[in-house]
Amino acid sequence: IGFLGSKEILDGKLFKVDIVNGTTYRVGHGLGRKFKGVIPVLIKRKLTGAIQTFDHFIPGDSDDDSIYFDFSILGSHELTVSFWIF
Repeated sequence: IGFLGSKEILDGKLFKVDIVNGTTYRVGHGLGRKFKGVIPVLIKRKLTGAIQTFDHFIPGDSDDDSIYFDFSILGSHELTVSFWIF
């Protein structure tokens, strides 16, 4: 509960990315510091708009998390992913 009250979560940014399965994506988050966490907001199929479960979202290991957030997605569809980085 103390973590949710931290200033970092409020100073985050919302990202929306169109992705293809099997590719690791790198997002430059622009926070000016290492990110503390990521909250998947919405994952849906591009063609049908069907909602995917969040267990498809896999955070990666970035070589520089003060600049980048790396992630990949499981599944067989092109997806649109929205997530909050803080």
